[in-house]
Amino acid sequence: MKVQVTIDDQYQEIEVHINARSFDEEVEQLMKQLQMPMTNVIDGYVDQEIRMLKVLEIYTVYVEDGKVYFQTDEEEYQSKKKLYEIEELFTQKFSRVNKSTLVSRHSKVFRRERTTVFFSLLSVLIVILLYALFLQKTQLDAISQMVTVTTDIKSMVNEWMVARLLSILAITTTLGAFGIYVQDLETKRAEDFLTMPISRGNLLISYVINAFIIGSVFSILALIGCEIFLVSTGDKWIEFPTMLKMVGVLLLAVTLASSFNLVCTLLVESQTAFSTLSTIIGTVIGFLCGVYVPMGALPEYVQKFMVYFPLSHPTVMLRNLLMNDSLGKVFAGAPTAKEEYMSMYGVTHEWYHHLLSQGTHMVFILGASILFCIFSILVYPALTGSKTPISRFREKRKR
Repeated sequence: MKVQVTIDDQYQEIEVHINARSFDEEVEQLMKQLQMPMTNVIDGYVDQEIRMLKVLEIYTVYVEDGKVYFQTDEEEYQSKKKLYEIEELFTQKFSRVNKSTLVSRHSKVFRRERTTVFFSLLSVLIVILLYALFLQKTQLDAISQMVTVTTDIKSMVNEWMVARLLSILAITTTLGAFGIYVQDLETKRAEDFLTMPISRGNLLISYVINAFIIGSVFSILALIGCEIFLVSTGDKWIEFPTMLKMVGVLLLAVTLASSFNLVCTLLVESQTAFSTLSTIIGTVIGFLCGVYVPMGALPEYVQKFMVYFPLSHPTVMLRNLLMNDSLGKVFAGAPTAKEEYMSMYGVTHEWYHHLLSQGTHMVFILGASILFCIFSILVYPALTGSKTPISRFREKRKR
């Protein structure tokens, strides 16, 4: 096949003439190719030379230092077009990805995986079941031996359990959200995200932000549900300033849970290992936070460990906010019984015979969150490496 190009000012547009002896498959194929929209190839520049690139060869388009680049398996090309122009040309072939869209994607995957959502709530459901079967009655019987039985006792015990449920939920929902990270890691989807100019650290941050958002949403919705439950069982509505404080404590709890679960998640590489980890955390949390067995009934060294355990502190803060009024009513005129109950059931924490204040709990939570984050920053590069596919390509090109 001969190709002849004629350049002349008399032509107003490009014209293509096909001269052939007969109309055959070759001519028909050539006509189809000429009539196809020019969206299968695009021009790219490297070393001042223009190259026509097949769209299928390009796996990422990104902007760096104000310039648009195409990345293929073999080379990195600069484009003269604006990013929005390329996006308009290849809407169905490419999708825009940045940190916010990654967070949105993680959230959609979590909501779509109903099994993941269910297992995130499983520990809470188990605690509710155990509470309905015997935990509530056990505590009511114990309190009845300390003070005269009143209608406020049941409300106080319900408030005690609600505080624990909210704390557990912050832990289990953020842990479930990190399951998306493990899934992407095992299926190598995380490596696909790294084909764009985003560092491994920023990719990990997108999973952390997603876990924080999911944990916060579930916790606040649970707070509303628990308040409705308390009112329906005879308790009064929580005052607005107290409710705001509880929301603040829940956000602190979610922050702590996200940083703690991040450390745990970085230590596993498969969904099987992650499932085992989730089971262990869900079980241990119940014991270390005094749900299944009263704190005061445990050995002294275990009680000390529970005080040192960061995830128990949001529970104590929530119980102080929720139970303040009911404690005063139930133990009116019985300060010794009140102190005994608060110590036995983990309403307060003691540090060398001094009760910890709400401010101290807050400092403890923030300090632990920072330490967990620092540990993650130090461990993550060692586990995964800091280089992305693009950075490895550029190093190879330099050599």
